[in-house]
Amino acid sequence: MNDLSKQSKVFDECLREDGPVAIIIKQYLRPVEGHGEVIFPPTYPMPTYKGRVHTIRDGEYRVSVELPPYRQDSSGSDKKNEKDAKDEPGYNIDEFKNGMNICEIDSPQSQANRLEPLFKTIKDGSLVPQITIKVGDEPVNLLDAGHRAADAVVRLSSMAADYHKAFVEVRKGNHLELAQLAPTSLLFGVWDSRGTQVKLPRIIKAEIRAEKVQLQTRSAQFNPAIDYVAAGGIDETLDKGKGENNPLSAEGMKHVPAPRSVGGVRVLGVITRVIRINLVALRDLQAFSDNKIDPIKTKQLCKYVLGLALIAATYPLKLNLREGCLLCQDKSKPGSKQLVYIDGEEKPFDCDLLAVEMYAEEASKVFFGEKYTNKDKEAVFESGVANKYLGMSADDRKKLARSGPITEDALRKFDEKGRDPLKSLSDALKEAKEKLPKKTGGKKAATPIKDPECFNTVKERLTELYDDVNADHVVIQFVEEVMELIDNDEDTHQTIKVVDDKIKAFNKNRKASLAASTGVKSSEDIKV
Repeated sequence: MNDLSKQSKVFDECLREDGPVAIIIKQYLRPVEGHGEVIFPPTYPMPTYKGRVHTIRDGEYRVSVELPPYRQDSSGSDKKNEKDAKDEPGYNIDEFKNGMNICEIDSPQSQANRLEPLFKTIKDGSLVPQITIKVGDEPVNLLDAGHRAADAVVRLSSMAADYHKAFVEVRKGNHLELAQLAPTSLLFGVWDSRGTQVKLPRIIKAEIRAEKVQLQTRSAQFNPAIDYVAAGGIDETLDKGKGENNPLSAEGMKHVPAPRSVGGVRVLGVITRVIRINLVALRDLQAFSDNKIDPIKTKQLCKYVLGLALIAATYPLKLNLREGCLLCQDKSKPGSKQLVYIDGEEKPFDCDLLAVEMYAEEASKVFFGEKYTNKDKEAVFESGVANKYLGMSADDRKKLARSGPITEDALRKFDEKGRDPLKSLSDALKEAKEKLPKKTGGKKAATPIKDPECFNTVKERLTELYDDVNADHVVIQFVEEVMELIDNDEDTHQTIKVVDDKIKAFNKNRKASLAASTGVKSSEDIKV
């Protein structure tokens, strides 16, 4: 057995239920300028009036932030008033009682955003579907979208229905369709917060932190090309106001000091990049066939996602994080790759990039099958739909987004539903009436006809109304009454008439109630 085969076998062991629970990869880094040089962590706006410590939370990720000192007013007193104080840039630094501190250099969110676009070029982009959405004349690759499959560019595109259906399937426990459309959403996590509420945790998480840092400060002074007022170029009456309220300052025509702002950190300890692949979460992925778990497809799915995770974990990432923060490997401190088991046992994890790429490519070909060379898709951003949607009230946008995909048809139905929430039911009832055979033998002597099948579409509409998360209790109560009538049907002609009468009475009462609450006498054009 050659080395590549041996490594593939080790990778497959990660998919066993009794296999390791995680893969942990640690890399030690340093500034390209050398050990102990200043680097610049990411800055965050810190409210100066909240005290010295501010906590930031993002799901499982939480960090305490050291805030910069309060600004002082002319009397030398600290400005703690929320209206007066401004947000100051600060770094995420955890302080410990023993004097140790840890500074965030690159967050899990940032690392994910750096890793995901790599799949546009790795193996010529063949490992994942390349979904391109054209917004006007500009193409957007889904791998560049910040919220991945739940991004607005997707939710308001011609593929909105496909992605909504995929999220609905995930809610049922089926990850197959989302993996076929956006596998990196499984890999790096996704939250369909405006739609189905489906939230998937990251399978792979990476972050960079530094130990024992010393906070540096820097000052700057901007000097304009000339003193415009003294030179007679600008009327002195215009030189009034402070900061951006002074038109000369706003236009870069006035001296501007910037004293003691954050100036990076000097790292006296180590800079560590830690990558974790959560094998428990990966093995929880499932693929359905005929609405039930398909063991073969599930195995193919898990192997495919594992291949992608290994690629993301081992691919050389250029660590040009931001201005003043270019990092490289620290050759004096070799990193480690470990398999971690449920009992805490750790074993060395042997993998190299060539073996990983071959494993991922083969897994991708098996997972997509005949669609492997035809999995890329193009879509368009539906500007008309987006404009109508954004023109709605915030409450209506929320209702529409949670009721299904945002499409032209959904907007039309939402509008109709606002005027008549039972319109779809009325249409289905009319269709049932047309399908029902006429009675024979005269009205009084006619034998009642019982035809439960003609209510199939009516029942579907009733179920949709009942399952609508935005439906009010009056509609739900009405639906329950109609369902009971249909379940007890002995004379379908009569049942249809009774239901039709109930719909008319419901709409009449609803319009009257709305007219009374709004003070409008005529309710013909009332819209909810």
